[in-house]
Amino acid sequence: MADNLTNTVQDDYKSPWVRASGRKSTYKHTFSSWESTGHVDFQQTLSQASNKGDVTINLENADESYVESVFKESKYVALGMLRNLLLTAVVFIAVLLFQALCMWSSDSIYAMYTHPDAPPLQPEMKEWNMSRLYDHIQVLFNGLNKGERISIRYADALIAIMFIVIGTKAIFLSPLIPACQMLIRYMVVMSQIYFIRALFIAASVVPASIPNCTTFSPNDSFAKQYLHVLLGYFSVVDTCTDMIISGHTAGSISIMLMFVLHNRQWYLNTIIMIVAGIICFLLILTRAHYTIDIMFGMLFALQIYSQHLRMVSRVGRCTFKGLQLGNSVFSSICKLVSKVEMVEERVNLFIRLQHLRDAHINKDATQMQKLDFYYNIYGIEDEMQPRCVYKGYDEWSLANARLIKRLVLQKTGSREQRHNLDSEQPALDDTPVTQS
Repeated sequence: MADNLTNTVQDDYKSPWVRASGRKSTYKHTFSSWESTGHVDFQQTLSQASNKGDVTINLENADESYVESVFKESKYVALGMLRNLLLTAVVFIAVLLFQALCMWSSDSIYAMYTHPDAPPLQPEMKEWNMSRLYDHIQVLFNGLNKGERISIRYADALIAIMFIVIGTKAIFLSPLIPACQMLIRYMVVMSQIYFIRALFIAASVVPASIPNCTTFSPNDSFAKQYLHVLLGYFSVVDTCTDMIISGHTAGSISIMLMFVLHNRQWYLNTIIMIVAGIICFLLILTRAHYTIDIMFGMLFALQIYSQHLRMVSRVGRCTFKGLQLGNSVFSSICKLVSKVEMVEERVNLFIRLQHLRDAHINKDATQMQKLDFYYNIYGIEDEMQPRCVYKGYDEWSLANARLIKRLVLQKTGSREQRHNLDSEQPALDDTPVTQS
């Protein structure tokens, strides 16, 4: 496969691994970031056949300038991922505020019909009503449970437990950069879902499924009403008309997919899927949402997350194989989405770090410390599979614990070294000398 790929693209892709004699490497790729900033002195050739990236690589040794270029690129990508994480968080918060504004608009109309302090309705408004919709599952369970309502706190508790478990795996039990990738992905997916949900809520006022739901008073100020809606995010108070596309369901299904699609233990995947199903069922039984809201939440979460994964995987595979995406609209969208996770940059850097780890290059102690740091945060130290660079990390790792331990030992060692240097210095004799 690699030979066919090489023959196909060798006219378009020139390898950065070029000897002084002009012989080109078997691996055909063109990325300016691969090239060393200075003259590369190749001393010997280390040929390795690698099936990880669907290519065959002739790996050659580079000098110190190449190592420094890898350091610069590693720092650039790490800072870029942290920057994108911050920007994604800002966009996510902005979408939540926009959704709260749409919820306020819908709840303010609902309050005109249901709140006891609401002024009398205008004649043209009286033809509308805010009666609950008929839901088959809720009506069936209401008859079996004799009208008693189950508390939504059970569903909230299960959601919190699932978020803690999956968040621990995705953030604390993954290398640093893959953890940032999954955080960025979740916020990108949920930002899309919440934005669509906000538009749906603003378009139509759907009556609350909770009997006698009470929202803010129509006589309150805008600031107080808006604060009421924001507190509804944390289940402190009730919001009555944010029905269409269940946010609880969309968030739970998205976090479930982030675990199930990136975890190899089938029994853990089964448990998480069962918990997600129980959450969806509880949301219906507690009358927090209509059944159609739960179905919409599941549909949107499955579609948006799978489509996002498809787009970043397309860019990642093409980058590994040295291929270029076309100029279609879908390809442009794939490139745009992948830039948020820096897929191309991380794939290129992943290959360079693997080359550097396998090559016999003379490195001093300082360079080895830097390389160990970058091997750790990019998953090279954990033998991360190439597909995980763009799809998502699917192992359980103590990379962050090792990183913290290594940093503590380095800091402690530097202190001891300074202490030893100070103790080795000869003591100065400050006894005053008496001249005769």
